Amino acid sequence: MTPEQVLEQALGLEDEPATPNSLDALTIARVRRRLDLLLDDGSPPEPSPGLAALTIELVESQRRMSEASRPKRWGDLLPTTVPFRWADVAVAASLFIAGTLALIPANHRSMMQASQLTCLSNLQQLGTGLNRYAATHESYPYPDIELPIALNGVYVAILNDEHLLDPETAKALHCPCAAKHEGSHPATLPHMSELVDLHRESPEKCRKAVSSDYAYHRGVQTAQGRPEPVPARLLGAVVPLLSDQPRHDEKGRILAGNSPNHGGGGQNVLFTDGHAAWRRLRWISDQDRDIFLNQHGLAAPGVNNLDSALGPAVFPVISR
Repeated sequence: MTPEQVLEQALGLEDEPATPNSLDALTIARVRRRLDLLLDDGSPPEPSPGLAALTIELVESQRRMSEASRPKRWGDLLPTTVPFRWADVAVAASLFIAGTLALIPANHRSMMQASQLTCLSNLQQLGTGLNRYAATHESYPYPDIELPIALNGVYVAILNDEHLLDPETAKALHCPCAAKHEGSHPATLPHMSELVDLHRESPEKCRKAVSSDYAYHRGVQTAQGRPEPVPARLLGAVVPLLSDQPRHDEKGRILAGNSPNHGGGGQNVLFTDGHAAWRRLRWISDQDRDIFLNQHGLAAPGVNNLDSALGPAVFPVISR
C-alpha cells in the first residue's frame, strides 16, 4: 500500500480491503491511534512506551548495517537497497501531521488572548469619555427615566452630544470576541435627538442605534426608591461601571453564567477609577456579589452606591 492509501484508510476516507495483509493492517492501526490523539486539543500526544529504547536500538542497527555495507571499491558506491519501508514513511507522516495540528490550539489561544486585550482597550477608551463627563457633572451619564428612550446604552449618545467620544469610538462598542451579526450594531455614534426621532418611527430602530456588546450601570436607587446616576465621588470605593454584556433573553432577563462575549470564560470589567480588568466571576466583593444583578438579585438599579447592576445596552434602565 502507498502512504496515501494508508492515511486515507486511517482517516476513513477510503474503505479498507476485505482481507488486508498483516503489515498493512498494523500500519493503518498505528496511524489511526496517533490520529485519534489529535481529537484531544489539550495535552500533546504522549510518546509510545519504550520509544526511547526502540529509537536507540534502531539507530544502532542502522549503524551496524552501514558499517557492514560500507563500499570497498569506488564502483560499490551506488546503493543496492532502500534502507526504509513505506510503513515507516506512513508512520512518520502521521507524526508530522500530529505535530503540525498540535500547534492549532496554541495559535487559537493566542488569537483569543489578543482579542481579549482589544476588548479591554475598548472599555478603557469608553472609560475615558465616562470619567471626563463625571469630572464635569459629578456623576456618570444617566438617561431621563421619564423618556421612552431610557435604555442602558443611551450613555453613548449623552457622551457624544458633549463631544467626549471620538467618531472612531463606534468601533470600540463591539467586542472582537463576540459573535458577529451583520448590521446588528450601529456604524456611527448616535445623538440624543436622533434617538428620540428613531423611537417615534420605530422603538426597534432606537434599540439598534444604541446596540453594543457591553453592559452599562443601571444607576442607584435612592431611599425614596427613585433611581439616580452613579456619583463620581464614592469616598474611595471602586465599583464596576461597564463590562462585557451578560447572557440574557429577549425580555431582558439576566441568565446564569459569564458573558457570552468570551465563550463564558469571564468578562472584562471597567471600574469607576478608570482601570479595566479581566474577571473570571460575576462576583466582585461582599457588597457586590453579582455585577449584573443588584443585591436583591434583580436586573434593576443598585440598592446603594457599592452595588452595581450592569444591564445590556438595548434594554431599559428600569423594567416597566
